[in-house]
Amino acid sequence: MNNFINAAKRPVESIETFLRDAADNTIKYKPEAGKKHWVYFPYQMGTNENGETVKEPIAIMGRVHELRPEPNKYEACICLDGIVIDGENDGTCPFCDRVNDSFSIYRYKMDKAVEKAEKRNMVGDELEEYKKNSSRKFMEETPVSKAKPYLYMLIVQFKMDAQQRGLETGPDGLPVFELKVMKLSDKGIAKIRETFINSNIEFEGSEAIFKYDNKENAMLVAGSRVVSPVFQGKALDSYKGLREAIEAAVAKWDWEGIQAAFPEWKGCTVEQAKAKCDKIFHAWDAYQENPAVGFLEDKDEKTTNPALPGVNTPTETSTPVGDTTPKMGFGNAGFGSVDPNAAFGNMPNL
Repeated sequence: MNNFINAAKRPVESIETFLRDAADNTIKYKPEAGKKHWVYFPYQMGTNENGETVKEPIAIMGRVHELRPEPNKYEACICLDGIVIDGENDGTCPFCDRVNDSFSIYRYKMDKAVEKAEKRNMVGDELEEYKKNSSRKFMEETPVSKAKPYLYMLIVQFKMDAQQRGLETGPDGLPVFELKVMKLSDKGIAKIRETFINSNIEFEGSEAIFKYDNKENAMLVAGSRVVSPVFQGKALDSYKGLREAIEAAVAKWDWEGIQAAFPEWKGCTVEQAKAKCDKIFHAWDAYQENPAVGFLEDKDEKTTNPALPGVNTPTETSTPVGDTTPKMGFGNAGFGSVDPNAAFGNMPNL
C-alpha cells in the first residue's frame, strides 16, 4: 500500500462514528448575521440543594484558559487544576502557574507604552486615552488568561423557512431540527435567564427566538443577540409528535466528540501544558534570568503600541478565528472600562 495512504488512513469503528467525525463542527451553535433562530431548551430532572426535584438544563461546565502562543494565533484549553489521570495529570495546572507572568508582561508593555508617550509630551486626557487603548490592546495579547467558566448547553435549533417567519417541516410533517451545543459565559447565560425571569416564564423546557443584527464581525453579531420567549404558537404544542421526537433525540445524546467543535476540550497532559508554557514564555524567562538580553526589543516578538498622535505606527490585531466569545481579558467592557483583573485575577498595584 502507498506509504502516505498507509500513514494517513484512519480506521472506521462504525458508521455512526464516521458520520459524527465527518460532521465536525456541526454540533456547535453559531449565531448568524441578520438572522432569526428558533430554539428550544431541553431539560433533565435533577435535585437541588434543598433536595427538591427540579428541571435542569442539559449542560456541562468547563473553566477555560485562553492562550496566545504567538501573535495572531489563538488557542484554548480546559483548566487542568484538579484533573487527575494516572500517568498524565496530577491535578496541577501549568497554565494557572503562568497567569502571574502574563500580568508581568502586561505591566512591562504598559510601562514601555507610557514611557514612549511621555517622551512625546502627551499629558492629560490625551495620555489617559492612549493608556486605555494600550491596555486594551495588550490585554488582547495576554499569553495565558486566568481560567474563566463557560457553560456548554444543549439546545434544539429549528430550521426556519426562507421568510424567517415560520418553521420548515420535513417529510413527516414535523419541523426540521438539530441538536446544538451553545457556549455561554456566566454573563451570557445570566442575560438569557433574566429575559425569562422578567417574562415570568420557566427557562428550562421553553422556546425562544434569537434575533441577530446584520454585522460583519462575528463577535458583534453574537453580542447583538435579542432573546424573545415564545408565548403563543410554541412548536412543541403546535406539532403532534414533535415533543416525542425531540425527547428521543435528546435521550441518545452524549458529549462524545465535543472536542471537534470546541478544541479546548481536547485537553492535554501536565507535561504538554508545561512545554507549551515554556515555549510561550521563553523570551520572558530569558529576560528574567538576564535583563541585559532585553525583552521584545529587536526580536521576532515586537511590542506594537497603538499609534501616537502624528506617528504612522502599525497596529497589530488578533482575533480568534471562528470564536464568538469575547476576546480575552475584558469581555464586553467598553473602551472606558478596561479591567486587567478580568484577565489576570486580582493583581496588586495596577
